[in-house]
Amino acid sequence: MAQQDVVSFNILISGYARKGCSVEALQLFHEMVFTGIDPDEFTMVGLLMSCGRLSDKRLGKSIHAWIARRELYGAQNLILLNALLDMYDKSEELELAQRIFGTLREKDVISWNTIISGYAKIGDLESASSLFNEMPKKDLVSWNSLIAGYAQRRNWSAVMDLFKGMIGENVKPDKVTVVTFVCAAAEVGVLYQGRDTWMVGKSPYKDRCIFSVCTSRHVLQMWKH
Repeated sequence: MAQQDVVSFNILISGYARKGCSVEALQLFHEMVFTGIDPDEFTMVGLLMSCGRLSDKRLGKSIHAWIARRELYGAQNLILLNALLDMYDKSEELELAQRIFGTLREKDVISWNTIISGYAKIGDLESASSLFNEMPKKDLVSWNSLIAGYAQRRNWSAVMDLFKGMIGENVKPDKVTVVTFVCAAAEVGVLYQGRDTWMVGKSPYKDRCIFSVCTSRHVLQMWKH
């Protein structure tokens, strides 16, 4: 690296973290510290992303402690707080994630989606649904997270109700929605009903989505009925 400073290291660490190269990002951080360059909050965002992908709770908590000692996550530092929230979510430390979420004076859609997804993934659908209902403005990720949570628990009626609610709110389904929806219908043996409900949605995306996953045996079964 021609010029080694905190900015150049942060760009590389963030780039590796976003590409899923978590080990490389952590190695760069060690090199950064070894050269005597002090990390900042932007460095921490990249490291937290890497810890989340690796589910490295120990290192993630160490980074959290470093951030706390330096009082980097004030009320305005939503990017860093969301990175902490995401790290604890991916590490399935929902109690700690909830604490972070509770400290947020202002929450954006990323904050809400992260905590909802976390609860949905561990099967705490009561908490996920409660947060979903409190969310000021839901997007596609919000709906998909909750639909996936109920699909994992084989609760077809909840999946169907959520899908209908999604369409009613004019939120367009994507490939994630259709795969989750079709697999949920297949798991509980209601492929015919799943097909009819999907058609009622009349999503302009449904044909493209179905085509993109047409190799799935569940999709083929559903459209044969």
